[in-house]
Formats: sequence, structure tokens, C-alpha cells
Amino acid sequence: MSEAGSVNEIVKRLRQGLTRFGYSACLITNLPRPEHERWQQHILINEWPRQWYERYVNAGHYRNDPCALISRSTEVPFLWEEVAKRHLCKASRRVMEEAGDFGLRQGLCVPIGLGTGNPAVVTMAGEEIGLSPIARCTAHALARHAHSAARRLIARTSPRFAPLSPREREVLRWASLGKTAWEISNILSISESTVNTHYRNSRCKLDTTNVVHTVAEALRRGEIEL
Repeated sequence: MSEAGSVNEIVKRLRQGLTRFGYSACLITNLPRPEHERWQQHILINEWPRQWYERYVNAGHYRNDPCALISRSTEVPFLWEEVAKRHLCKASRRVMEEAGDFGLRQGLCVPIGLGTGNPAVVTMAGEEIGLSPIARCTAHALARHAHSAARRLIARTSPRFAPLSPREREVLRWASLGKTAWEISNILSISESTVNTHYRNSRCKLDTTNVVHTVAEALRRGEIEL
């Protein structure tokens, strides 16, 4: 996977490692907040059955997906059956039940990147998957390696993001130090409205959803430093 020159090659090698454990589908995606309207743009590799993916999108399941919710708050891998044992709301339980209707009855989620401010997850599923310790450990290792390879490949082939302006970087540097919009406006001798405009422009350029996410992404991309 480290030497893969395309997403298809990463998928091929991942499948070679997972098929013997019963996995038939996988999805590798970053995890924006549930209200994010363009969450599909954060998918790195989509190997879900086409009909299930279309149903998932059309039904708005992302907002209620319990696996996505849990993966934004932990880096501990977990089985779908563990999720099913939780007290889920009706909409969340529907997501899990409908996945089974499309042949994805058992699955494993491997959350990644919680501490970076850019959480992601590798989800693998099938009709019946191997649950032995070695099967889970192997799937966990392959998932993390596939995510890393996909991120590197996409970073090399994607168009470069629009850079932040000097003032936008300055505002985010102060925000990274815990300053409020009002405090930043006083420090820089600009209006609070102007500070919020810089926040809004930065979110648009970095495709983020709030100030914390924007600061984390600016740090990750090297736009600002602590």
C-alpha cells in the first residue's frame, strides 16, 4: 500500500488482506460534524455497495450514524455489534438495521486522528466477519495503513488549497492562543465583525465548520504555528 500509485491499487491490496476475514466492503473517510452539508467530499475511499451508499446519502443517514458519532470521540476500534447494544435513538438504529438489509450485517470501525482535530474512520463490513483477536488486530493494522496511504496519495494529486491571507493567519494565531473574537479585535485594532469575516473566509478556504476546527486545520497544513 505504501507503494500504491492509485486509490484502486490501495483498495485492491486492502481487499487482499481483508477478504479472508469475511469483509466485503469498506469506507475510509474524514468525519466533519453531522450538520456538515458536504460531508461526501471528505470521503477518501468509497467501497460501499452502490445501492447502500445511495440509500445512505438520500436518507440523510450521516447525521444519525452512531458509528460516525462514536468515531469522533474515541480512537479505540469497535465492532458494530457493540454499537447495537447501546441505547440508540430510532433514527440511529434505523441506520444500522438498513445496513444489514444491504448485506452489511457485521462490521468493524477503526477511528483515526482524534487528537489532530481532523478525525477519520475506516469502516469495514460484511455478512459475517472474523471476530478472533488475530482477525481484529490484522484488520486494525490494515485499516490504519490504508488510511495513511490514501491520505498521502490524495495529498499528492489534489489541487493545492487556497492559501490564507496574512490577516487571516494572524487572526487564527490569536484564536489558537484562546483569544475571543472581541479580544482579537482589540489586539489588532479592527472591528469584531471584521474578525468574524476573517473566520468565515478561513472556514471557506480550509473547508472547516467552526473556529476550533479551522485552527486545527490551519496548524495541520502549516498555515500557522503555535
